[in-house]
Amino acid sequence: MTMLALVVVLLGVAAIWPVVAIGLFALWSVLARFADRSITSLVMRRHDRGLRRSDIPVTIVASPWHAVLAALSMLVALVIPAIVAVGSTFSVALGSAAITGGNPAPGRSMPLVAGGLLGLVMCWWGPGGATLQRGSRRLLRVLAPGNGVTDFVVATFVLLGAGLGAWAWVRNGQPVWWPWSPDHFQAISSTFW
Repeated sequence: MTMLALVVVLLGVAAIWPVVAIGLFALWSVLARFADRSITSLVMRRHDRGLRRSDIPVTIVASPWHAVLAALSMLVALVIPAIVAVGSTFSVALGSAAITGGNPAPGRSMPLVAGGLLGLVMCWWGPGGATLQRGSRRLLRVLAPGNGVTDFVVATFVLLGAGLGAWAWVRNGQPVWWPWSPDHFQAISSTFW
């Protein structure tokens, strides 16, 4: 339930600030993969050699290496989900334009949220998703350890995501491309259309 609430707030952010949502997801992905690599290495070391006092210091010393590997694996694992997200964003924009008439608008909130959702599904269950799943669960156990805290986090994320979605609707589906300028996206969009 907490992961679903995290998806809701991430899609709410994507409806208003798509570039920020991509950055937040990339950060979450690196942190989750880092947590998975670090904890798995500690567990494997203890399984092979038994419990030792040097286990935690060795894990701390190896943490920069685990961070580099987590960042590299995140970049590789996001290739296919990025293709799915971009492709589905343009597909939803084309479908919407075919139904309503007019030009396709892939830079609007609805296609961006639909593409983001399909990209997140591909990240979670696609290639490299197992490390994201394990690491996310481990991070959430640390960040929201008790039922009361978990319920509060879930409620806050759902309300925040719904509020951002409502704000996107009030703004007529026009996202803010911060830190990009709208001219960058129009230049990209004009080359395709």
